[in-house]
Amino acid sequence: MLLYLQKLGKSLIYPIAILPLAAIINRVGALGVGFTDDGTTWHHIWTLIQMPGLAVFNNLGIIFAIGVAFGLSKDYRGEIALVGGLAYMILTLITSESGLPLWLFGSYMPWTNADLKDFVNEGYNVSGILGHSKLFYVGTPDTVNHVLNPTYILDVGVFGGVFLGIFCSWLYNRYSNIQIHPYLSFFGGRRFMPILILSTAIPIGILFSVSWPWIQYGMLSAGEWIGKGATGGKGSTFADSLKAGGFAGIYGVINRILQPFGLHHIINTFLWFQLPIQGDEVIGTKTQNAVVFGDITAFNKGVTGSGIFQSGFFPMFLGGLPATGLAMYYASEKNNRKQVFSLLFGVAAIAFLTGIDEPLAFSFIFVSPLLWVIHALFTGILAFITVSLKIRLGFGFSAGFIDYCISQPVSWIFSGNYSGIWKVLGNPLMVIPLSMLAFAIYYPTFYFTIMKMNVMTPGRGDDVQLTHLSGGGDKSDSSTSSVSTADAKYERLANAIIEGVGKDNILNFDNCATRLRIEVKDNTKINESLIKSAGAYTVVKMSTNALQIVIGTDVENVTNALNKKLKK
Repeated sequence: MLLYLQKLGKSLIYPIAILPLAAIINRVGALGVGFTDDGTTWHHIWTLIQMPGLAVFNNLGIIFAIGVAFGLSKDYRGEIALVGGLAYMILTLITSESGLPLWLFGSYMPWTNADLKDFVNEGYNVSGILGHSKLFYVGTPDTVNHVLNPTYILDVGVFGGVFLGIFCSWLYNRYSNIQIHPYLSFFGGRRFMPILILSTAIPIGILFSVSWPWIQYGMLSAGEWIGKGATGGKGSTFADSLKAGGFAGIYGVINRILQPFGLHHIINTFLWFQLPIQGDEVIGTKTQNAVVFGDITAFNKGVTGSGIFQSGFFPMFLGGLPATGLAMYYASEKNNRKQVFSLLFGVAAIAFLTGIDEPLAFSFIFVSPLLWVIHALFTGILAFITVSLKIRLGFGFSAGFIDYCISQPVSWIFSGNYSGIWKVLGNPLMVIPLSMLAFAIYYPTFYFTIMKMNVMTPGRGDDVQLTHLSGGGDKSDSSTSSVSTADAKYERLANAIIEGVGKDNILNFDNCATRLRIEVKDNTKINESLIKSAGAYTVVKMSTNALQIVIGTDVENVTNALNKKLKK
């Protein structure tokens, strides 16, 4: 089960990898659109610039269906990606407003004017299992010029995409080699998959039509309960902010605890792309009360109440993680510090700028469970403080400095709606002192823990960790003289992995953003020292048959070298 969940986590990387650039394009375009008047040339130009980013965030469900189906398939063929996309299109059509759910549950829709009046008089909008009573108004929320617009909002979203990706990959792995009668042999093998999907589409559609409205209603209620009043707007209390901060803190701890296993992508996918976020969305000169699915998607649309499950990571990435690198540097033996600096500076800079932290975090997580737990607790504490102060920031991939800069315009719009002291505490510049606080608590804690507990971080004791891809291994190997220096490093590590794991011991392998994942017959035969000496950060035995080798952001180059050598 753990091995399959790791594969699922890896497959989620495919669609998630699209998000950073899409978020940048979307935010830059949205900023230009917001500062230009409708109908002007520049308004059209900025709208055009924004469209590639919108195309991604408006179609996350089908992107995840394609990506997960492809990532979980046994041979990574394009046919399964096509089938995953087809399955999602069928499901969304069946569950659309013209499909089954409205016919089955239409009586639960809050359509009548009397109901809508009651909802507005309560001061906020409640959601039915299929619809949401949008309150559309011009100007401020307390204006009397309200226009009520009940809207069908049932959306299988990213969850539906992930489900169909899993289902389609299961069918593909099981039936893609099927043989049928010679007269119909054209439709055998992989070409049998569209037939299977079309045959199972209606049962799956009925299943979602009956169950998903209630599941979504539960998510809407949970999302409203988590976020209601926590934006700093009218009716917000300090208790509301503490509640939102509490959820952010718990999530921060869980996220860091799951990171070494690669399972954090699963909980991230739900919170970032599926959890309904309710708040005010500004469209031109009008403000609309909206429900948007996913914290990242909602922040990109400028929906108040979003950012709860993103904001809290920024102080950790901008201050906490760089402090861990500095602590490990000064805790290393003096004769090793030059090598330690060359190793840690690069990965710390990557974590700070982009939010890709596995190479840095894994340099201490796997050598000390205590440091792992401390890191998780500090992340949760910082997330609690950040979100409780009403700071709202978002990202496209992770909470690095690049995303921090890109998030500024939307974050300032949010904090501009605050009143009193919250205008100061809730603005995005407060992340800077919080990052300094993170540095101040991470550095001494990590340094003294490493020294007191004699933790074998890089440069202490066994020095094999210092021979990373930047320059480790046997440089006298003449077999690599005909290839470039970069290729030589990847070939050296690929050779070490084959020798250290055993060619006949390798059943399957692939990679995520920073890790090589290998399915083996027996992980007791692994020569970890050999693999580390060739340039790997660390080797993690996940189970008797699952192995992870932490390499870094260039892991795909090592995977390609392995593919060539093993002729996979």
